[in-house]
Amino acid sequence: MSFPADGVEHRTNNLMSVAVIEAPDYNAYSQCVFRSAGDAQVTFTSSISPDGTNLVLVGPPQAIVSVKCEGMCVPNYSDCYANGQPVGPCCNGYCAANKCRPWNLL
Repeated sequence: MSFPADGVEHRTNNLMSVAVIEAPDYNAYSQCVFRSAGDAQVTFTSSISPDGTNLVLVGPPQAIVSVKCEGMCVPNYSDCYANGQPVGPCCNGYCAANKCRPWNLL
């Protein structure tokens, strides 16, 4: 599934239990709100896969009934600062030497 970063809550229409959310081109942990089914206590944790993909870990695994994302992020190898001001968060990596760099350079 994919969802636009438009600030609108989008229903998933899926009650499958989710343990890991992959977000290869967006900083979903920081820029999205995930709503789970029911009243269970859910923890969302940011992680990175061995190949460098952004992950959001869901614990315990839950059905995610809606997603709301907003904002923008800077693609890898693009400027993360312009005129000394931050452009935005890196989508899938970190800012170093004024460029967004991928988590894993393999």
